[in-house]
Amino acid sequence: MGKVGGVGTRELITVAADRFGLGELPVELVFSPAKEGAPRTLTWVDVDSEVFEAVPERTLTKAQLDEYAGTYCSDELNTAFVLSLREGELVVRGWRDEYGTLRPFVADTFSLPAPKLPTAVLRFTRNEQKELTGFTLSTERCKNVRFDRKGAEKKGGR
Repeated sequence: MGKVGGVGTRELITVAADRFGLGELPVELVFSPAKEGAPRTLTWVDVDSEVFEAVPERTLTKAQLDEYAGTYCSDELNTAFVLSLREGELVVRGWRDEYGTLRPFVADTFSLPAPKLPTAVLRFTRNEQKELTGFTLSTERCKNVRFDRKGAEKKGGR
């Protein structure tokens, strides 16, 4: 059994192999596998059921990932993160620890499933010229902490 965040924390109760109750709430979550070109789904069964489709895994080329590499500083947290490419993956390092690999899931948005920390979401921001200016970091307990990209010059000498 796992825990689901959101409005409080609720325990998932196994009802069937693909069906779970949401704590004491009159809600069930039904997971359906992908089939015949249709994505996996999650159905929230309540008074009115809602169906959510799994987002396909997003992959980026080395050149696309390299665009995000750089140093990003947060005045709010008084810290910096360095994003760099290693073995074809974009990794995040703080002043003392490496936090892991960024996983792209929608345009300019990555998840960071750091070990022993809540998963973070990094949403990159761009200026009017479409150049990266920074990102916001959000977890289950903090929202939109701003990190600004340092160094106006881009890789390649501009």
